[in-house]
Amino acid sequence: MLKKSSLIFPLLALVLSACIPDGIQVPESSLLRYLERKSGLIAFMGADGNIYTIDQAGNNIHAITDDAIFPGGPEELRYYQFISWSPDSDQLGYVSISTEGGQNYDVSVIAAEREGEGRSRLYTSSELRPFYLYWSPDGNKISFLSGGGPQGGLSLHVVPSEGGEARQLDEGSRLYYVWSPLSQELLANVFSEAGSELKFLQLGRDEPDASLSLEASPFQAPAWSPDLQKVYLAVTDPDGGSSLVEASQSGVPIRSLARIVGPIIFSLNSAGDRIAFVTSDTPGINAVVGHLRVIDLDTPEEILETEEDQVIAFFWSPDGSKLAYFTPNLIDPGADGVPGGNPVRALDLRILDLETEVSTFITSFRPTDEFLSILPHFDQYGRSATIWSPDNRYLVI
Repeated sequence: MLKKSSLIFPLLALVLSACIPDGIQVPESSLLRYLERKSGLIAFMGADGNIYTIDQAGNNIHAITDDAIFPGGPEELRYYQFISWSPDSDQLGYVSISTEGGQNYDVSVIAAEREGEGRSRLYTSSELRPFYLYWSPDGNKISFLSGGGPQGGLSLHVVPSEGGEARQLDEGSRLYYVWSPLSQELLANVFSEAGSELKFLQLGRDEPDASLSLEASPFQAPAWSPDLQKVYLAVTDPDGGSSLVEASQSGVPIRSLARIVGPIIFSLNSAGDRIAFVTSDTPGINAVVGHLRVIDLDTPEEILETEEDQVIAFFWSPDGSKLAYFTPNLIDPGADGVPGGNPVRALDLRILDLETEVSTFITSFRPTDEFLSILPHFDQYGRSATIWSPDNRYLVI
């Protein structure tokens, strides 16, 4: 997926212009890789288990790691996963998975300079399995989720990016969270057998964590405004309904933005002036699939809604003016001259321009399993990586 330098989860990347009109194919001139303006770097996991960076034209490939043994046998195995750029793009965080002599797996969190040098092993465990990295806004800390604990759930840890003691902040059967803009605390939605609990998790050892008195309705990751003053949550109303609400930084509701039915996934743009969401619209439906709706926080009574009613994931552009979103599609193999066979699962990619309120179809494609695995949790994964280039002109799928 793309950051100031960029990052993707699939083993193969396709770079697309974010402004291609409907029906126009991506140009394939061999001169483009030399003439077009470059925008950051793409970091990706190679099919050999190593991590690489490359520019959008397919040039300047650089190996961040070169010692993977993948696929390996039961005696020895090593590969790398879960890449995340630091906020200043000077470092890459990633996870190393290895075993030697058929012994227990060791899983490590590593931070390396963007050329692969100066790497630091920040955390290692033979029991826990870190799988998601999320840098603090100031770049001084890396948070990560891990599985494999004694209770069988997830745990949330924070470790200094320069190295030091890793601290466990919380644990639950599921766990979604957001850093505060000042990197001093996290707002988490922690799930357990009793339900979910909204918490402010403090990084100062003398400061107690604080649970919010609000009852969460079904949602995943909360959001925090860039000015630090507001947070966004989905909560149960006094009348038993549910609303997407704007609350103070201490968790006191300020206003209801939208009444909702069923589960919701939402995300605030970088400017903090628009919030987009998808809700199932139907009670009892657990999958969050529906219209993509966008609220301008200056005029919350006016909600922009896409025509497509099966949006499954979306990603804000870095400047907060566009949304890339995905809908499922079934491609008939016979349509490409291949007789017989079952329809192929695919995704349609569209771009919604918030200035013109026009949605543009970009392409249909068959996603890798790795790409599909992040879509149900795009609100969390979008915090640590994005499919957009930093200049808002390209997408990686």
